[in-house]
Amino acid sequence: MTRRDHAQLLSRARGALETPADLDAEAIRHLIEDLASAEDIVKTGTVTDDRKPEPPTSLPSASIRQLPVMTNADAASIGFAIFNHVPTLPIDIPDGGFTISAKTSEGRRVTFYFRPYRTGGPPRCVDIQCHDGLTVPDGGGVPTPVFDMLVIAEEGRQPYDSRKSPISEKPSIAVLLLDQAAGTD
Repeated sequence: MTRRDHAQLLSRARGALETPADLDAEAIRHLIEDLASAEDIVKTGTVTDDRKPEPPTSLPSASIRQLPVMTNADAASIGFAIFNHVPTLPIDIPDGGFTISAKTSEGRRVTFYFRPYRTGGPPRCVDIQCHDGLTVPDGGGVPTPVFDMLVIAEEGRQPYDSRKSPISEKPSIAVLLLDQAAGTD
């Protein structure tokens, strides 16, 4: 555990004390387990300086359950959603922010950041970013990659297709909101 990990854990605990109604019983149990583990680490004096690399076996404090690749029917049978009839890699995403980084056989890279709305909370949206190709300046002037995307709606309509847009209007991050869709009809 680094000093930064310890500080983030304390921040999670402070958030839980300030807004206890935001946490369900399972989130409280996980926080208590993480605090107990941190106390043990501090007692043994194994808190490391953030500038020193952690051993490669270290994992985030939240438990990550990655199951083997399976058929979509097997994934559905244990409670995961399926999409298309191809092999599925089910992953339980922990609270507190988590990124999945993927790379295709052609070397194209994409990340999925499961972002909470509050420190230590459950993911409420997914930031999706492709990392190869043309770039544009972001809000701070730093080059950020852009990509094409389209969305498919009722009856196969495509209300948004960035392939028709100039480069300055192409997305650099797509944000998928995990809340239930609100109806405007």
